[in-house]
Order: sequence, then structure tokens, then C-alpha cells
Amino acid sequence: MTAGQHAAETPISGGSQKPEVTMRAIVQEAYGSADVLHLTQIPTPKIAENEVLVRVHAAGLDRGPGM
Repeated sequence: MTAGQHAAETPISGGSQKPEVTMRAIVQEAYGSADVLHLTQIPTPKIAENEVLVRVHAAGLDRGPGM
């Protein structure tokens, strides 16, 4: 449901706490057309030892022929 784009450090309120690492993501919270997608900041996912986290620099969509 999300496509990560750009990681950035965002401070957590409270002063002496470590900054929380967040990323921009296109989020879909309901079924529907492209109108239900919105850009937001979310926490960067924690990855397990057998997983990878991929940063997407660009993406595109094509309806294909006949559409």
C-alpha cells in the first residue's frame, strides 16, 4: 500500500530523544481510483535479517494498448 521515496530524519518532540527516521510515501487507505492516493510522511519500515528495503527514485504507470 505504500511506495517509499525519500528517507529523512524528523525530530521527535521531547528534546533529548533520538530523531525518528521517516520517509515520504504514497498511501492508499481505501479502494478506488487514483483520487484515493495521497502523499504523507510515515515511519521507515523496520527490516528483518532476511529482508531488504528498496528506495524508489522514480516510478511510472502505463495503461497499455487499447485503453
